[in-house]
Amino acid sequence: MNFIPLVLLSVTLVAANVLVYQVFIKYFLAGSNAAMKFLVLNMTKDVVWMVIALVVLPKEKSVFFILVGVFLFASFFLYYHVIRRLNNL
Repeated sequence: MNFIPLVLLSVTLVAANVLVYQVFIKYFLAGSNAAMKFLVLNMTKDVVWMVIALVVLPKEKSVFFILVGVFLFASFFLYYHVIRRLNNL
């Protein structure tokens, strides 16, 4: 199993999460329905990232489980920070 594509996809997921978080802080947090706007943006990002990952990576069960683990780990931290920001309003 080649780990370079997995590492690259993990880095792209983290970069995409940071970008989504920055957009949330800069544009959505001050407006109305900030949580719903964040969810739409984040779900779109997740679907696009997952499709790209499934096209690029080899079709193996172990790769898929690693991909899901990276996705859950990165999403947990993103949602944790967003929920904390929303609760502090």
